[in-house]
Amino acid sequence: MNFNAIKKDISHRSPLSFTRARTIQEHMRVCTALLFFLCVLISSHERHGGLASDKIPAQLFYDDFVSFHYTAWRQEPPTVMNGDQDPLIEPKFPWDEDVHAHGTVLFDVNDNLYKAWYVSTPATALTPGTSAETGRALTYAYSKDGIAWVRPMLDIVKYNRNQPTNILLKLPGGKFVQYASVFVDDRKRYPRPYEMFVLAEEAPEGFQNKTTSVCPSRCLYRYDSVDGIHWDPKEIVLGFPEGGTDGLYVYKNYSTPNPVPLYYAYIKVNLPAQPGQFVGYDIGAGKQRVIARTTSLDGSTWTGPTIVATPDWRDNLGDQLVELTTNPVRAEPRERAGGGATLIGAFTVIHTTSQTIDIQFGASRNGKAWWRPTRRPAIPLQPLGDYGGGITWPMRTLVLDRELNDGTCH
Repeated sequence: MNFNAIKKDISHRSPLSFTRARTIQEHMRVCTALLFFLCVLISSHERHGGLASDKIPAQLFYDDFVSFHYTAWRQEPPTVMNGDQDPLIEPKFPWDEDVHAHGTVLFDVNDNLYKAWYVSTPATALTPGTSAETGRALTYAYSKDGIAWVRPMLDIVKYNRNQPTNILLKLPGGKFVQYASVFVDDRKRYPRPYEMFVLAEEAPEGFQNKTTSVCPSRCLYRYDSVDGIHWDPKEIVLGFPEGGTDGLYVYKNYSTPNPVPLYYAYIKVNLPAQPGQFVGYDIGAGKQRVIARTTSLDGSTWTGPTIVATPDWRDNLGDQLVELTTNPVRAEPRERAGGGATLIGAFTVIHTTSQTIDIQFGASRNGKAWWRPTRRPAIPLQPLGDYGGGITWPMRTLVLDRELNDGTCH
């Protein structure tokens, strides 16, 4: 490059010529920006189908949550119930010293009862040095009002070989069973209206001869049932994702016909921790917990997990996403036709620096892109050391209050 020639050329230019050149460049930049903004406005208006049809103003930069921004959200503090109105299921027997979540609560229209399939841990497993998952078993309870719960004593799994329990499924050797996703259909239409997917550390009884494939730890097992209590093995859901997660919930899409996926699931997967996210004393040190989604037409063959929610710049560096539980809400006809539905969700968020877990609100138009409007707990934690402090876990779905018509959920 001839720097002397460049200097000579510059010396012959007047200040006016430089000013004129800068002005022309600025005008070109402004015109380009205006043209781009105009295209965005037109595209946004067309995507909405016009203001008259959707009654949503055209957006400069359209996003999937535009209608959420024009919705009045109100997150009310939870109502604390005491005495006879306390809906808690607390430890009562030697096999449920830890009454955990990782299950399903729903209202069964066949019996007009609230029912819960949840995880319990015996006192013998809660010793120093053992995994928090050791000995977890699937237990059952029911309620007429969702407040007073009955744990029926059954002969399915006995404690100390002779005492009836409310345990439905338990593995030997302290292996865990957890994350029971239960569905209920109309008994008048289906002779076996109950279906369940459950995550287990090894193959439960009845599954060893279902397939010749060797299933690693943490596989998904599928059951069906006549009454929701006595479960019959159906299949091992291979490749979903074998040994790859310790947390997942399965959902069933009742509102859309095939070929729209009938089943979908949200699972916890791990990515390498980002700079500043390493917390040495966390059990997942060096990893970042995020949420992925997978779908299936029949519940047997599933797509590869796709990441749909991760911590972002609005979260603290130590915050990670452990679970996503969802509920469908009323969908517009065009959403149902496309296989999508608006979902509200509860994110289980672990704060690795303080080792606390709380629940945060979220929403999605299609189950893939998730909007988290606030990052404050939906159920505030009590101070560490107090009852209700430290960790809060949700069940698979929220249960709609059947006595109210305003969408209030418990």
